[in-house]
Amino acid sequence: MNNIIRDGQTRNGYIAAEPNHFGSLHFKYRPVLPALVDQVQREFDRLERSESAKAANANAHALIRGLIVQHIESWSEDAPIDGEHVGRLLYPVFNRLYTIITGLRASDPDPEANEEAETEEFADLLEAGGVETSVKNSPKA
Repeated sequence: MNNIIRDGQTRNGYIAAEPNHFGSLHFKYRPVLPALVDQVQREFDRLERSESAKAANANAHALIRGLIVQHIESWSEDAPIDGEHVGRLLYPVFNRLYTIITGLRASDPDPEANEEAETEEFADLLEAGGVETSVKNSPKA
C-alpha cells in the first residue's frame, strides 16, 4: 500500500465484529485528502466556539455523516449509503468509519481478503507505470 492518495483511488476497508456489541462491516472507500481532514477539524473548532453545545454537536455529526456518505463507495450493510442510514449506525461503527476514511486509524485486517486479487491489482499498477510483470500469467498454486 502506498502513502499517496491517487485521484479516483479506492481502498477496501473492514471493521471487525465485536461479539455482543456490533457486527463486522466490509466497505470500499475513497480516502479523504489531508486538506479536507484539516478543514473538518477547523470547522469542529469553529462550531465549538460559535454555537451552543447541542447545535455544535448536531452540526459536527452532520458534517461527519456527509463525509462518510461522500467517501464510502459500497458497504456490506443491507441499506443505502445515505445520511439517514449512516446516522443510524452504532456509534463505534460510525466513529471507526470516520477514522478509517480520514486515515486517523487503519482498517482492521480482513479475514476474507483475497491476496491474489490484491497482487493482480498491484501488477496492474506496475504495468500502468511501465513495468512488465508476470503476476497475471503465473500459474495458480
